Amino acid sequence: MTGTSTEGLSARADARLTRRFEDAARLAALDPARRRYYRDLVAMRLARAREAEFPAYHVLTDRQLLAVCELFPETAEEIEVLSGLSPRKRTAWGAEILALAQAARRAGAPAGEGQKIGV
Repeated sequence: MTGTSTEGLSARADARLTRRFEDAARLAALDPARRRYYRDLVAMRLARAREAEFPAYHVLTDRQLLAVCELFPETAEEIEVLSGLSPRKRTAWGAEILALAQAARRAGAPAGEGQKIGV
């Protein structure tokens, strides 16, 4: 018996851990307004998931949350550039995602545009 299955498991675990560290670094790099926006999005995600009685990651994954925060969208068109955010998700939660971004801006967020990235 060879160690390939253990090695494969180890490689997957290493990749998952690497992604978590990368995501933590991305979160730490957010400015205060985007961090506030991130917290608001996490709360929205949890509320929508509870209403629908499914896991929070079905609303938005952690990586999607980070991508939305980095983008800090001002228009529905900007949300459409996010890869991995299905039309169904954009329709269901796009307006709320934009409203939260606008609220974060009114609370002192910078007026500059975020970078457009994929998930």
